[in-house]
Amino acid sequence: MEHCPQLGWEGWFEIRTSEIGYGKALTLPALVQLMDEGAMQNVLELGLSVWDLEPLAVSWVCLRKHLEVQRLPLLGEKLRILTYPAGFEPPYTFRDYRAFDEQGTCIAWASSAWTLLNTRTRRLAPLPDFIRALEKDMPPPQHRLPRPPKRKPPTFPLTPTRSFRIGWFDLDFNSHLNNVHYLRMVLEAFDADFLRTHRLESLDLTYKLEGEWGEVISSEVGVLGKGHFAHGLRRRSDEKVLAFGESRWIPQENP
Repeated sequence: MEHCPQLGWEGWFEIRTSEIGYGKALTLPALVQLMDEGAMQNVLELGLSVWDLEPLAVSWVCLRKHLEVQRLPLLGEKLRILTYPAGFEPPYTFRDYRAFDEQGTCIAWASSAWTLLNTRTRRLAPLPDFIRALEKDMPPPQHRLPRPPKRKPPTFPLTPTRSFRIGWFDLDFNSHLNNVHYLRMVLEAFDADFLRTHRLESLDLTYKLEGEWGEVISSEVGVLGKGHFAHGLRRRSDEKVLAFGESRWIPQENP
């Protein structure tokens, strides 16, 4: 789908200096941030943002995300982000994202699964009828991206390679670790040589627990095959897994 559906949002972003990294290209966390910004603008327009839902004591939380990347744009390039709600499987709802370059080529896409969190009990909340009523205006199944896969945690021990303490500026408006920082911590499990010489093809991430201010998180990684890795983010204090996933990489053509 290249055109914006009825309930969708689209907008252009010019890649800024603060969003590029090694190779002068958009970083992976910055790419996901732009997708998330599009999603926020979309729910604001639909009246389904965190502020709109605050009287109901509920807020959106991401449970799973699948990301595929063909290339990362360079400084000054413009990127069109298209995002839209993409169906329900109560208590879950789905959202798709597509990123197009100035030539109209889709260079990255993501699908995600979400649910509502009761902000008082910190437990999952059912989808209200007024939200489920939007399904009739969502794109038909043939125009939606594949659902993010339901993966099981790795069945073998992973190797911890980095640790992070969650800081104040890592938190989002729900007062827990921002989704993008989960992804960043997962990617930081690799050393600089690997990241310099490889390009991410795909990433699956399953969010299990909230990360809170001051907690120390270990980023763990294990090999599943050539260019195929398992990941985990583990809380040091109780050894519980906050998130897990898989990534696939290919050698960079011009590192």
